[in-house]
Amino acid sequence: MMLELPTKKTTAYLTLVRPHLEYGTAAWCPYKKLNKSALERVQRQAARFCKRDYTREPGSMTKILHELNWNTLEERRTGKRLTTFYKMVNKLIDVQMDEYLTPNTRLTRGHQLKFKETSTRLNSYKNSFFPATTKMWNSLPASVVNSASLGTFKSNVMEHITGSRSQN
Repeated sequence: MMLELPTKKTTAYLTLVRPHLEYGTAAWCPYKKLNKSALERVQRQAARFCKRDYTREPGSMTKILHELNWNTLEERRTGKRLTTFYKMVNKLIDVQMDEYLTPNTRLTRGHQLKFKETSTRLNSYKNSFFPATTKMWNSLPASVVNSASLGTFKSNVMEHITGSRSQN
């Protein structure tokens, strides 16, 4: 299989537009469906533009994204949040986690690096970085959490999120 080089349109989107859509996603993530849809709509329009495919048949957008080898923005945001959490757990960035998180001392299924999940009343707080990412982190399999390096973690977590599709 021959690797297709990105077109100028694709390169322009990936370097000029997508960084704006993803700015600050490790710390802030839209949680309302309306906001998520608005961001995904921009990527879908860009994908149609890059491939010059404006058909509206069921499954056509999935096919276009697959051909471009693009993950959804939601998958990318989840990967970035979990990567930031991995960096904090492994002290690759200087964040005082003990101010925000408490290790789970009870024996549980899964990996041994789980944290207690914070109970929340407000959706805005429930979907903020620590409560939302802690829940995602605790649900990861041990093989992902115990990755030996940051690069390995990134590829393992994206494989886990996308269901074994390896995309950008």
